[in-house]
Amino acid sequence: MSFFTAVVLAAMLATVVALISGLSSMASDGEVGHADSGHWCQGATWSDDGRLVLQQCATERAILVYRFDGHTLVQDKAATMTFESRPGAIATQHSR
Repeated sequence: MSFFTAVVLAAMLATVVALISGLSSMASDGEVGHADSGHWCQGATWSDDGRLVLQQCATERAILVYRFDGHTLVQDKAATMTFESRPGAIATQHSR
């Protein structure tokens, strides 16, 4: 594994840990939302408007969808995208 790959994996893990631990508000430095996630989730990304979180999970073989209204984070099970094999990565057009 290259150094760059290790850094990218560490950054992805930090993103998932932040989602599992709860989202912190920069203004109040407190938790503003919390939701349970999958078992082996490897990446997550926000929508441009900050109201949607997509989380890539290998064990569930799915991309889990969460909605955020500024106060609560709720999984939208109807919007979950399931696959025959585990999804390999997730990004939005502004991720890079």
